Amino acid sequence: MKWPHLVSNSRRNTARALTTATFALIVSDRGRLTDAEIRKALTAWAFNGGARRKACGTP
Repeated sequence: MKWPHLVSNSRRNTARALTTATFALIVSDRGRLTDAEIRKALTAWAFNGGARRKACGTP
């Protein structure tokens, strides 16, 4: 993925689009987190390389 090469607005919009796509792929309500919890996990971890590197201790 070309995250590092995109300007911040493009990264933000790509993350929003991927979040919307993720919600479309979740078909079951059984054991499902709330929309807010899923969105927070995606934006704070899955789509945030800096946070993942910091948590894992990777430079």
